[in-house]
Amino acid sequence: MANGRVVPIEQGRRERPRCAARTADGRPCKNLADESGFCRRHRPVIREVEAPTAFQQWLADVLAFGRRRVTGDYPIDDFGFDRDLTENVLLPILQPLFDRWFRVDQIGIENIPPAGAALLVSNHSGTIPVDSLMMKYGVFEATGRHVRLLGADLVFQMPVVSELGRKSGSTLACTEDTTRLLRTGECAIIPVAIVGAEEIFPILYNLKPLARLLGFPYFPITPTFPWLGVLGAVPLPSKWLIEYGEPIHTDQIDAEAANDPMFVFNLTDQVRDAIQQTLYKNLMHRRSVFF
Repeated sequence: MANGRVVPIEQGRRERPRCAARTADGRPCKNLADESGFCRRHRPVIREVEAPTAFQQWLADVLAFGRRRVTGDYPIDDFGFDRDLTENVLLPILQPLFDRWFRVDQIGIENIPPAGAALLVSNHSGTIPVDSLMMKYGVFEATGRHVRLLGADLVFQMPVVSELGRKSGSTLACTEDTTRLLRTGECAIIPVAIVGAEEIFPILYNLKPLARLLGFPYFPITPTFPWLGVLGAVPLPSKWLIEYGEPIHTDQIDAEAANDPMFVFNLTDQVRDAIQQTLYKNLMHRRSVFF
């Protein structure tokens, strides 16, 4: 005990800080503070902020979207593409069809480049472009990239469809618009095979005279249309499979090759054959049209 030292009680108390709070009459609190800087009586209660529920987040997003539409605070490109409307309204409408109605499975989505130009070439079934809409949603959901669909003249002659098509990023299937979309440099050609779209509207007969009278490419007769009226236009819930093939890179191809009919024919045949072989393979492995 020769090396011991006596510490006065008052000195030990003064080393601890006083509470930083004030009493009800405005005087400083004389209680000793703990590690929070306050005494037990005045220690602030820290409440954890609860994360918003799914409904609260949805409501906040809806109000934010409405505010942007009212103030005009959203961009539109030269083609009329409205990214804000597409991501917040149009694509979410397609989600139930993609996930629950057609139960779409995607293979080879990693073949979609994360950046740069790419030309997706796929088989198409029928006049109503349900297959292209499912592909558009699937690519956005998996990669965050927007597929710019190319539509025929008929699409942009219909009042409501034309406006929605432009706002969702679609444009006329012509050389000028396609070249402008792909002018970012190297373009990878990606063959896409879609299985299941053919069965959503099984065509029994095509009324060509009525189609010509109405200005349609054809007027289909299906097991449900026109017998059930508007309900007959509801697609059947077939099981879908979309496979994105290996990219065909064009960076080693001379620009003058586009003027060579034989080269264009061979390249077209290569893409068509890739799609057809993938279709055969996936049809052979499919268990059922609806499962």
